[in-house]
Amino acid sequence: MPTLVQTDPKQAMRDNMVFLREYAKRVIVEKDESLTPLGDVKTALVQEVWNAGRSYGLTERDLVVLIYQGVFPGAD
Repeated sequence: MPTLVQTDPKQAMRDNMVFLREYAKRVIVEKDESLTPLGDVKTALVQEVWNAGRSYGLTERDLVVLIYQGVFPGAD
């Protein structure tokens, strides 16, 4: 039976960042208010990404750039 727990911390961080990036696109760019109930999930994932990123020596700026990469059209 497959597990939902990610055993590879780098892959878990990538997966979390994909979710956060998509969340940001929908909430910030598309102004989708239907995702408001996911606020607690978003907060938990941001904390996980923050902790993992710090353990890899990433700065706050590095993490923000990675999360928001590709969110804003024309900003690439």
